[in-house]
Amino acid sequence: PSVFLLHPFSGLITSDGTIPQEYQERIQMIRGVLDIHEIDMYSAHEREEFGKALMRPEELTPLDNRTAKNADLLIAFPDSDGVHVELGWGSQMGKNMILFLHTQKKVYSIRRRP
Repeated sequence: PSVFLLHPFSGLITSDGTIPQEYQERIQMIRGVLDIHEIDMYSAHEREEFGKALMRPEELTPLDNRTAKNADLLIAFPDSDGVHVELGWGSQMGKNMILFLHTQKKVYSIRRRP
């Protein structure tokens, strides 16, 4: 199985060119849990070294769309416009999704039936 992690990115980049350590640690913690269960995880944050190797939109958008298409599950922290776009892709593709909504302290799972 494979997961595409949807998490705010460009809006979190600080003056040092990376996202704050707490977000890096969150992504690494999710990676660790999925690795234990032998679930592949794709993360644009890791691909782009948490901000040190940012890709241009015309490069990353088709790549992320393809990744969403190939993933079995989308795990999302929908706190940015970019994540909302990716959730739209996932919805259109009929993907199973887990949404972590910080402000409401709730987790929602959207499960598609065949």
